[in-house]
Amino acid sequence: MRVQLLRRTVLGLLCPIGLAIVVGLGAASDSASSDGASSDGHAIEGTARDGVAAIETDGTVMHLVRPGQVKPVPGPDAWFTGSAVITPVFSATEETPNGCAYVAFEPGARSAWHTHPAGQLLVVTEGSGWIQQWGEAKREIVAGDVIWTPPGVKHWHGATATAAMTHVAIQQAAGGDVVEWMETVSDEQYLGPRGE
Repeated sequence: MRVQLLRRTVLGLLCPIGLAIVVGLGAASDSASSDGASSDGHAIEGTARDGVAAIETDGTVMHLVRPGQVKPVPGPDAWFTGSAVITPVFSATEETPNGCAYVAFEPGARSAWHTHPAGQLLVVTEGSGWIQQWGEAKREIVAGDVIWTPPGVKHWHGATATAAMTHVAIQQAAGGDVVEWMETVSDEQYLGPRGE
């Protein structure tokens, strides 16, 4: 199994893997007005739970996360080399097995080697970076790229040495875990040769 880099992939391809949840939240925020009514005139009841708005329409609850409601946290030294900031979007639950976060890497920052028990989808939103699968050359990733890493594939990702990079990371929980962290990426590995 190999990491797959999908250049500027259409959004429809992502929906089976969980990005539809993000799109759905975005659509909901566009349709709700400040007076609690949706753009189609239906009433929307909102309540706050852990800083996240709960929107009820016709007895079904959606959770809406607005910018600034979730605080960014520095990436732990055990998981990252250099400056990385994690902004959680949503966590895996019994109802939704997917978790999602924005991760912003300053130049030179990268994750440690790691695997995901159910795989991982990355969507690069800004800048340029590198990704490397164990035993392979690193590859450049740029804004608009979509990367699927199959379950159990050891890899790392981060910014290039001279440019920052931000991506959305979506992973599904398996046995309650979304990631297994391993050793840090050495400078020699990080600055090693680049493949195609």
